[in-house]
Amino acid sequence: MIQGYSLNYCLKSRVHYKSWQGEFVNRRKDGSIYTELVAVYPIADRYGALTHYVAHKVDVTESKAAERRIRDLSDFDPLTGLFNKKSFDEKLTEAIGQADQRRELLSLLWFNLDNFKIINESLGHDAGDELLVEMASRLRESVGAQATVARHAGDTFVMIMPREKQSVVAVRVADILSKIKVPIQVAGQGVSVCASVGIAVFPHDADSAGTLASAAEIAMYRAKEEGRNSLRFFAPEMQQNTQRSLDLAVSLSGAQERGELYIVYQPQSRLSSGKIVGAEALLRWQHPKWGSVGPSEFIPIAEQTGLIVPIGQWVLEQVAGQLHEWDLVGLSELTVAVNVSAIQFVRPGFVPELITIMSKAAVSNRRIEIEITEAVALRNEEQTVAIIAQLNDVGFRISLDDFGTGYSSLSYLRRYAIDKLKIDQSFVNELTSNECDQSIVAAIIKMAQSLGMITIAEGVETAEQARLLQALGCEELQGYWLSCPISATEFVEMLKTNNK
Repeated sequence: MIQGYSLNYCLKSRVHYKSWQGEFVNRRKDGSIYTELVAVYPIADRYGALTHYVAHKVDVTESKAAERRIRDLSDFDPLTGLFNKKSFDEKLTEAIGQADQRRELLSLLWFNLDNFKIINESLGHDAGDELLVEMASRLRESVGAQATVARHAGDTFVMIMPREKQSVVAVRVADILSKIKVPIQVAGQGVSVCASVGIAVFPHDADSAGTLASAAEIAMYRAKEEGRNSLRFFAPEMQQNTQRSLDLAVSLSGAQERGELYIVYQPQSRLSSGKIVGAEALLRWQHPKWGSVGPSEFIPIAEQTGLIVPIGQWVLEQVAGQLHEWDLVGLSELTVAVNVSAIQFVRPGFVPELITIMSKAAVSNRRIEIEITEAVALRNEEQTVAIIAQLNDVGFRISLDDFGTGYSSLSYLRRYAIDKLKIDQSFVNELTSNECDQSIVAAIIKMAQSLGMITIAEGVETAEQARLLQALGCEELQGYWLSCPISATEFVEMLKTNNK
């Protein structure tokens, strides 16, 4: 009861007065601002006449602040203050719907900082965070309120640019890239970073948020492949190539179990006598749908997905088993070279696992030649030196592939206990007609000889190339002039004919 009148009288009367509810921003006596939730109810007497209002007030300042914090955590990136992936995806879907209704273009820009990982690891994560905050600020200032900007993940930022033609978008992105490059002080050091940008346009490149984002990301990776610090628009062939790679990655995961992987052997012979002294084991993939998938296509996929570790171990097991079989028929002098990827080579436990494989097959460690590339050798010199030393200690031979195509310095080469140096086929292809290639090959051979290493040339296709290599001092060769890669059975038959 309030002043003798019942609230029910208002409800029972013929006149219906409406209540009201809302929020007020008010000021306390101390001057502080607060928000209150207010509900106002009309009061009428028994005859239905409005006489009073009753207000119910609740201070909701803290709950409103909590709601804002929850919303910010849900919708915004806590580091940069930009939209996060979840809210950006929602806004992209909404923007595409609007562009579709209005029959307008919409560009999605996918930014990724170049070499951010190096800065993050060398200067520390706090410095990396400081850099990300600055890059976010520059992106936001570059486009103002015209575009939606978000931090998608890590050092990746995304932006929606509606209604602009491709030419306009390209000019604006180029301007943004120039602003990103301006040096910044991070952790007391001057740092300058660049970015690679992929651009996909609705409706030309995709018709949904997910596919448009994929297209923009693919274009970004193309920008990185083509030199970084640049922008690339999406092209349909990028998607086709990427889809094939995705399909191959899925199929490769079970290829070995399905019996689709197999090994062939390319013979290696001594130039002085022509006698076959070994072979290189080469992995092949025969897919039931795509037929023969080249190693240049599926090996990088295996490395990216981590499948190279179990597949590489399977290859070593198969080669060890094959060597045991050849031992049983009197072919105990052969050495087989096996390519080992960087991921395999530096993996903890690689050497003990290799020793176990050879022990189970009852084959001498000297029969396996571990072949690594210059890129693997130079990735971490100290670690490489240690692993090679472990392999040498237990009898494995080591060969260095693709020599001459990379750093190729005597200063690093002399640190490694390498048994064999493989001359890359790019120098052999025009050996008989290119004096520069002849000089390079001659220098490689002399370098190897000075370090006590055997030299073997790959990709030898003619008798003339073989004669010139021998004249230059090369000791072994492999290539189609001797034989293409063949099965283990064919290899044994070739040995019987060759080494009589």
